[in-house]
This record gives sequence, structure tokens and C-alpha cells, in this order.
Amino acid sequence: MLLARFYLTSVQNCSYSYRNLDKLSLKVYYLQELSRIIQSRNNDTLSHNEILKNKLVYNVDEHTFNKYDITQLTQDVNKSINNLSPSQLLSTAISYTKLHGVGKKEWKRLCYSSLKQIYSNCYNTNAISFSQVAMILYSYASKFTNEMPVTNKLLKACVKSTGSLNERDISMILYYIRRTKCVPKTLNTPQDFKNAQILRSIALCLSKEGGNKLVKMTPMGLVSIVYNFTEIGMIPWSLIYHSCNLIKKKSRYLDSKSIGFHSRSLSKLNIRDKKTLNLFVESLPKRTKIPIPTISSLLYSLAKLKYRPKNCLSPLLDYTQKSIFLFDDRDLALLVYSLGQLGVKNDVLFDSISDFIKKRIDYQSPQHLSMFIRGYSRLGIYDEPLIEIILAKAIELMTGFSITQLVSVLDSLVVLGYFDHSVFSRLLEHFCTFHSEDLPEYSINQLNRIMYSIRLQNPEFILNSPSYITSLFDQYQGVFMIRDLKDSSDSLFRCLKQLNVEYEIGRKVGPYVPDTVIDGNMCIDILSKGSVCPLTGSFLGSVNMTERHMNILGYKYIKIRKEEW
Repeated sequence: MLLARFYLTSVQNCSYSYRNLDKLSLKVYYLQELSRIIQSRNNDTLSHNEILKNKLVYNVDEHTFNKYDITQLTQDVNKSINNLSPSQLLSTAISYTKLHGVGKKEWKRLCYSSLKQIYSNCYNTNAISFSQVAMILYSYASKFTNEMPVTNKLLKACVKSTGSLNERDISMILYYIRRTKCVPKTLNTPQDFKNAQILRSIALCLSKEGGNKLVKMTPMGLVSIVYNFTEIGMIPWSLIYHSCNLIKKKSRYLDSKSIGFHSRSLSKLNIRDKKTLNLFVESLPKRTKIPIPTISSLLYSLAKLKYRPKNCLSPLLDYTQKSIFLFDDRDLALLVYSLGQLGVKNDVLFDSISDFIKKRIDYQSPQHLSMFIRGYSRLGIYDEPLIEIILAKAIELMTGFSITQLVSVLDSLVVLGYFDHSVFSRLLEHFCTFHSEDLPEYSINQLNRIMYSIRLQNPEFILNSPSYITSLFDQYQGVFMIRDLKDSSDSLFRCLKQLNVEYEIGRKVGPYVPDTVIDGNMCIDILSKGSVCPLTGSFLGSVNMTERHMNILGYKYIKIRKEEW
């Protein structure tokens, strides 16, 4: 009785347009159109459309609907879900992804209706196709990250006929597997074994034995399949290598978004495909519009793969500089970190980045702050006003820093040569609150460098610090510079011998071991390409720190670029 009264009340609040809807097909159609309008309003980021977002009136085909109509349409379609055709089921699934308030109860009924059509209409020409089932699974995975028993049954039914699936169907099924984590970790349980069989059947349908579908696919379809397999973590390497080679041949047909996805896949797979990366970097500046995530993804992938395409980076960085204020905070942090890892300086670009960070400093997270200062230190860009702004915000958010982020900030400061007694005291005090037994090796090397730099450049800091901080200087005294003699050093020794110059090899100067020491106080190092910016030819932050330390120890430091030598 109460439910009937509630239903009558909700119907009374509905508009005249809703009350004139009798046919189920019309209800499905208007639900689809209303969900599309709601999504477009929610995705509109322009400030002048805020009023439109809050407006609860929707116009479709000269009909006006309100918020009660949407709720009632959803309930009506859900009640009659078993009477819908395959195309109507798919339309409803797409509508559900765009509407708020649609839960697993509605999805469960929709999926059971789809499953019923698969098995009961096996001889019906109008039965639901496996492409439509794949799209329904994709729609479900875009809303939820855990599967239901009925969606698992739909997945099994879909992969029984992998030969009839096209590239979009396979991409959507892989997306569902990735999002719902249907990935076999072991083969000890029946469910893991079934998940392994599903992945194997998909890999077989793509292989040569299954008809060699990869050759017939579009470049964007190949990118999607490679990316989803990479994210899943179960990688059929022969298929991946074949797909990457096909993408390389068809790279000119890729859109900007696909370039970003494939570059990220290459970095995660650790495939250093120089030709493909060069083609990507060269082609991006020639396009009329480049998505900002594509730029940050490509530069981050280059940094992870440690590859610097010197000849074609400048146009991409010029385009980045012009569009820097379109970056969001995450993409900007990724950009600065990537350029730091690549060792690529661009003064005009970093002037724009500094201005942008100063304007957006109140919205940065601890991770972003550590990435900003890390990138600047790697490049040796000493912008003191910006450093002080970042540190003030870092101290405000200090409790949000992880131990590795905190160590990274301290290490970046000593590389830049910046020192402030109060800042270092507060950062080291917070470091002492962590358990530092399980630190990774690179963080221990950073701590060794931090303590050595403070001891060398600011010894009075140790005298004025409490005992729990001074104990850190005794704890971290290890070696942080490990270098092997290079082939270019042999030619340097031969040259010095011809000039009758006495030299020493392997002599330690503090923690450093230069290539050679002559006249007792002159150190010579032949530096690799990784120590020099490929665009400007200037030395990076770690080289500047080494020179600063050498001068304090009373040595003259001579730097020779390997290319010049």
C-alpha cells in the first residue's frame, strides 16, 4: 500500500510529457536522450554554463522533462527490461552509465535479460549479438570495478565465439577484464583457472592460428589491445611485438590520443622502440590540436625509457610552452618531472611553468610539490622565489608527505645548493617520525648525499641541532657516487702521457672519484651525454653540485663534454 502511494506521488510530480509516453520503445529512446543531455552538462567545464548544470529541466524533441521524469523512466524501463529488444538493451546499458542513482540492482536485471536472450534465442535472427554483449560489459565496467556472477556468465558466453569478435569487441572485453580485475594470479583456484582460459582464448583468436586478426586491424584498435594487455599484466609477448611492429608501420594514421596511449604502453613494457618514438615526437607538433595528456604521457614515456630524440624535441617543447596554461596540476607535475629525468632545459618553457606554479601553488599535493622541485634540481634551475614558495607549501602539508617524497625534497635542495636552517630542521624532524628501516637503495643514496652536503657546506647546522637529528649524520655516511672508468678516460690518459703531465687515477676527492687528478689539486672529468642538456649544452644539477663540493674541498674542477672530447 505504501509503495503504491509512493508511486502515485512520484508520478504526480512528473511532467505532462512523461504522462503521454505509453510505448516502451519511446521510454527507452527518451531515457537515452535525457542521459546524453545530463552527461554533456556535467562534462561542460565552462563557468557560464554553471546555471545550465543546475537547471533541472531538459528539452528533447519539443518535449520538456524534469528530474522526476528521469527517475520514473528509469524505473519503468527496469520493470519491463525482459520485454526489450537487443538494441534497446544496449541503449539502456549506455544510458545507465551516464545516469546517477542507477545501482547494481538495475544492472543485474539488465544483464540477466541479456543472458536470457543469448541462450533462449539461439535460432532467432534478431537475437542479441556478441558485439552487443561486449558493449554491455564495457558499459558495466565503466561504472563498477568488481564483477557480478551474471557479468561473468556474459563474459564466458562472449569468448566462446571469439572468431566472430572484431577489434572493438576484443578491446571492450579486455577493458572489462582489466577494470573488474578478472586476472589469474595463480592457477590454484577454479576461478583463476577459468580466467586464464578466457585470456588464452582471446590471445589465440588474435594469433596466427586464430586467423591472424592483427593484420586486418586499424592502428587505433591495435593501440587499444596493446594498452589493455599491458594494464592487465598478463602479456602474450609474441602478439605484443607483432602489434607494435604493425603500429610502427601505420603510425601516420594514429590520432593524438592513441599516440599518448601507445607511448605509455611502450614505457610500461620497457620496449625502447626509437623509431616509433621519433615518429611520435615529430608528428605531434604538425597536428592542429594535441590533447594535453598526450604531451605529458609522451614526455613521461621518453623519460622512463631514457631516450632523448634531440633533433625533434624543440618543436614539441615550443608547442608545450604556448599551451602551458591549459595543463592541469597533475599533467604539469608530470611534465616537470619528465623534463628533469630527460635532462632537457628550455628557459622560455620553464619561465612559463614557474609562473603557472606560483598561481596554482595552493592547489598542489605533496606528490606534485616533490615532483616540481625534483625536476628543477635535476636540471640545475635555481629559482629561489619559486623554491621558497614550494617549501612554504610543503611545510604546510608536511604530514601528507611519504618518507620517499620527503627525502626527495631534501635531496633536491642540496643538489640546488639551497639551505635554510629552519626549513631543514623541520623537514628532518618530520623524517625522524618515520620508520626508515625499509628504505629503497636509491633513497639511502640520497640520504648519504644529503648528510654529506650539509656536513661540508653548513657544519654549524649539526652543532645547533638536537641529538636525534645529529645521529642521522652518523647513520648515513655511505658512498653515494659510484662510477666506472669509461673508454674515453683511456684516451685522456694517453693524451696526458704524451704531454708528459703527471696524473693520478682512482684518487678519491671526498666521496668523488674523478677520471684523473693532475698537479695535486686539479680534477678532470669527461662527462657523458646524460650529464648535459641536449638542447642548450649546459651541465645539469648533479654536475653543478659536484663542482661546488670540489671547490669547497680546494680542488679545481674541469668538466669536458664527451662529444667535444
